[in-house]
Amino acid sequence: MTHGKDTIAELGQQLRVDAIRCSAAAGSGHPISSMSAADLMAVLLAQHLRLNFDEPETESNDRLIFSKGHASPLLYAMFAAATGGSRSNPNLRGVLDALWLSGVHNVYTRPYRR
Repeated sequence: MTHGKDTIAELGQQLRVDAIRCSAAAGSGHPISSMSAADLMAVLLAQHLRLNFDEPETESNDRLIFSKGHASPLLYAMFAAATGGSRSNPNLRGVLDALWLSGVHNVYTRPYRR
């Protein structure tokens, strides 16, 4: 799926907003770490990553190794954007629960196999 420059810029801004909402809801976090990577993640999400959240274990899903741990709210914001959770759940808690994530840091509580 390819999106234009304006759409990607809007996605980057939405990722920033949702990452801050996630940190605020958690009562902790490092919001600046998320801000600095939002545009990069918007481009990856909009133009490059192949993700099927309905079937997380499918072989065709891309794997994203997100080693910028303090920016984990941005990862959650990406999940929300990809699943439509951003609009219906502003603090992203339901999105985190739906994706089997716990706490502020990105720790899977269920196995994710290839």
